[in-house]
Amino acid sequence: MKQYFAINRHDNLSKGSLLFGNHLFNYCYSKLIANDVDPEIAAMAAFLLVQLSDWNEGYAAWRAAALASMGATRSMKLLNKQLMTEKAPAWIVKIWSFYPEGSEKAVALIPHGRQDLITGPNLNHKVGMETLIAAIGSDTNLAALKTEMQTFVDSYVDAMLNQSKAQKLLKDLSKAQELLRVDTAEAMLCVEGSLIKKYYKTSNLVDDFFDVSAMRRRHGKKITDDGYQVFLLPDEIKLLETRFTGTEKWIAENLGTEPACLFFSKTMDASEIPQVKYEIPVGGSVPIDLSQVPSNERFVYAANLSSENDAQIKIRLSK
Repeated sequence: MKQYFAINRHDNLSKGSLLFGNHLFNYCYSKLIANDVDPEIAAMAAFLLVQLSDWNEGYAAWRAAALASMGATRSMKLLNKQLMTEKAPAWIVKIWSFYPEGSEKAVALIPHGRQDLITGPNLNHKVGMETLIAAIGSDTNLAALKTEMQTFVDSYVDAMLNQSKAQKLLKDLSKAQELLRVDTAEAMLCVEGSLIKKYYKTSNLVDDFFDVSAMRRRHGKKITDDGYQVFLLPDEIKLLETRFTGTEKWIAENLGTEPACLFFSKTMDASEIPQVKYEIPVGGSVPIDLSQVPSNERFVYAANLSSENDAQIKIRLSK
């Protein structure tokens, strides 16, 4: 049977977003502290702080790991771009300058041209480069090229290891922080109950201790007049849990201090910001007519265009 009483909205709404949970938990605590001249409120603040201290400590570590992971991924992307657009083409030309394209030696070294160096995941790139280095061997004509390639491969391998370690740490801390999220949400429910008990004759006062507006906006997956709020880490690209028919008109507002954007994609695993995007300036808003979005692009993404600070946007229906 579906639960009726004591539904923990703090748990439900923070699920899937540690950023939003951090906002909700600390918002409530700040409101309690602002009213702690009342001994009952002060007791609630002290109670919440016991759990919130662990949350904030874990959140700081998780956030640092998230930023480090994003930085490691960004470095890997830059190396791959350099490999594909600069290094591999130049290496192939260098080989062909000694061994013409199609010659027996050239085919032995690079049977598929540069494809073995740039196709597939990172590990394939690494193996492709190492295979070519091994094939060059003691060829004096390509000695300088071999040295250049080895230097790049060393940097590439270091970046791969750094990314792997950063992603592993983030995964571990995310699991730990998720447990703290549940515990803190339970403490929030307890505070909510205490506030209801205190203000049961003036229950409207309970709302003053929670960011009810943000909680309402977070609740629905379909964009409404009330809006859908998104929190973004630096450089973060986030797939939004929303849906649309393609006839709506949205207004995207920038509530933060950094530029951000929205874009639409055919896939649910987009990792790059496309050229076609709706950039939202700080303090500004952008209208989006969804009838102009291609019918096969039904995945909505928000992206933070800053590498330094968090971003925050809100999407609402245009009236």
